[in-house]
Amino acid sequence: MPFFIKFHQQPLTRKQKTLGAPPTARDRESGLVKMTVTTNAIAAVERAVELVGNPGLSRANQIERHLRDVLCSRIHTPQNDSILLAAGRAAFKAPDERGERL
Repeated sequence: MPFFIKFHQQPLTRKQKTLGAPPTARDRESGLVKMTVTTNAIAAVERAVELVGNPGLSRANQIERHLRDVLCSRIHTPQNDSILLAAGRAAFKAPDERGERL
């Protein structure tokens, strides 16, 4: 029997079983914290670049690196659209894609 067939016959771990599960309240709260922190960090670094001016966009300036790093935080999972969607569904107790209540 090929390895990949043997592999898929193994029982799933608890973590593997919950990967497709709907987000819990803790997941929604941590997503909102991530969104709040990254939004404020981006605003702070953008303000610093604005104060420094054009030199703040030079690779030789440390602020440019901070700006790149903080802007990349937006693309890390969970992204803002899914965070807001989960929070909105929870607030309105809307059914999810499968028609189940969150």
